[in-house]
Amino acid sequence: MYVDTPPFDIHVAVGGQPLTGVILTPGPLQRVSMRAGQSMVLNANEPVTWSLNVGGTTVSGPGVTVYYGGVAITLTELTASRVAIDTGIGYPLAAPLFITLVATSTYDFAQVATIQVLLTP
Repeated sequence: MYVDTPPFDIHVAVGGQPLTGVILTPGPLQRVSMRAGQSMVLNANEPVTWSLNVGGTTVSGPGVTVYYGGVAITLTELTASRVAIDTGIGYPLAAPLFITLVATSTYDFAQVATIQVLLTP
């Protein structure tokens, strides 16, 4: 018997404040932004597998930190549905940077949300 799984959604908070009117869903690429040096929490309404792409390379591992364009970027899995992205800068960012998060449903692997995060100076 086939059970149709409804798409999941993801709520976003930047700097501890929810982004009003922003709910991310599986499907086409979606964009959000934050200033370099801030933190972002993404919370899906079901368990998902998160992956982070920085500079064209997929980064994995619990609490791994990468350095990209002068920004330290750390992805921390908080629960099976919730992650935090922490960014740190040692000097002002010269130009905006993009990183990409992918959330794949653990219930239905066809449900994938791709989120491009713009890091601004």
